[in-house]
Amino acid sequence: VLVAPPPLWQGGCPLCRQPVSVYTARDVGSGKALATLPCSGIYGSVFVQDGGLGVASYHFDSLGDCYISYAQAPPAWRLDDGSPLPEKKPFTDASWDADALIFRGAIEWDPPFMGVRRCDYEVVFGADLSAVVGGRVLLDGGGRETRFGPPWNDRDGTLRYLRWTPPPTTLFGSVFVQGVMYAGMLEGIASYHFDSQEDSYISYGSAPPGWVLDDGTRPPSRKPFEDVSYSADTRTFRGTVTWPTGFDGATRWEYDMVFAEDFESIVGGKMTAYASDGRARDSSSFVDPRSLRVHLSENTLLYVRRPSALTPAPLVLRDP
Repeated sequence: VLVAPPPLWQGGCPLCRQPVSVYTARDVGSGKALATLPCSGIYGSVFVQDGGLGVASYHFDSLGDCYISYAQAPPAWRLDDGSPLPEKKPFTDASWDADALIFRGAIEWDPPFMGVRRCDYEVVFGADLSAVVGGRVLLDGGGRETRFGPPWNDRDGTLRYLRWTPPPTTLFGSVFVQGVMYAGMLEGIASYHFDSQEDSYISYGSAPPGWVLDDGTRPPSRKPFEDVSYSADTRTFRGTVTWPTGFDGATRWEYDMVFAEDFESIVGGKMTAYASDGRARDSSSFVDPRSLRVHLSENTLLYVRRPSALTPAPLVLRDP
């Protein structure tokens, strides 16, 4: 019913167009929510930006132990006197509103950090506590502010935080999109979906109108990989995609993908396109999007994984 980009458990009500999720919608008969939350609160959780743990990540160990971690902050992040940031910067005046899902706290800097002495945080969490979806940081009493935004929306300069989850131990169950950072709107634009070794495919559900096969038809929403193999030892996936009518002059694509140890991205391999006579037409190389040495070209493929926090399966209410 809720057809939308991630998060998959929320969308617009088909009648009133207001936001609704499986955690807020209720069964008419029982009055119970359609799904239960995967966690009961923020305590015991960590929320990260794209940089990951230790790059201004928010740690909520308990009400009395909430802090920002700078353990892996870039060397250029320095206090105004040139000294390094502390690895652990505690929140003061911390409070948690469990009904509104709002955390409040303050960070005080002496010496200042980028000219700021005090930051007052109001952090609003989503209904499933998978991400920060709103709120703001007031700088030095409110003269300036920085706002939080949902990490699945278009990037507009807001702070974006997702609940950190341990990296997966297998490829399957993951989705990869093109780019250097994940965005929900990129799914369906030649995104790779590895539901299982028997069910892996390329999604063209949101492909641009100009993407057409050689006979003028649109590519299918799901184009399965064939002749699939996967080596867990080397984290290497191999598969073939066939185009009987041709796609940009090719009738067969052969893939060789090597995944990062944490499965956050595709870091090696290539895709080779073959014509109907078996001749190789061209090839494109997969490059690690996190590498600072990436040289972009039309034959470079960059893919990153959809964060695990955006893909948990809610426990949906079932009839007894």
